[in-house]
Amino acid sequence: MEDRYRYIVDENHQLVPSISQQVALKPDDVYFVTRLFSNKNTYNWIVMACFMPHLGLVFYQDNNIVMHISICYSCNRLESSIPIPAETTISNTYVGFNKNARGELRKFLDKHHFTYSKHKSILDE
Repeated sequence: MEDRYRYIVDENHQLVPSISQQVALKPDDVYFVTRLFSNKNTYNWIVMACFMPHLGLVFYQDNNIVMHISICYSCNRLESSIPIPAETTISNTYVGFNKNARGELRKFLDKHHFTYSKHKSILDE
C-alpha cells in the first residue's frame, strides 16, 4: 500500500487502489492468521511510531468486507477495524508482535510470495 493510505480499506469500504499483491487465503491460512492475531502471547514487544502499513488482511462474508487489518511490519503493530481482545488487553507500551510472532508472520508472507516479507526491520536484529 502507498504511504498515503493508512488502512487497506478506505472510508467508502473499498480496497485502496495501491494494493500491489493479493492472495485468496485457504481455510487453513485463515485459521493461522486468526489464531496468531487472537493469541495474547503474540503481543508483548515494543512498537515504533511510524505506522505506514504495507500489508493488510481483508475478511469477507458473502462478498462483503466484514473486517480488515492493516499491518506495519516496520513499526511492529497493526490496526484492526474491530477490536482484537488479545491485543487490546495488554499495556499500550508492549502491543507489538514478539520475535516469535514476527517470525511466524514472515513465514506466512514467504509462503504466499509477498515481497514485503523481505523487508527488514531494526526489530529483527
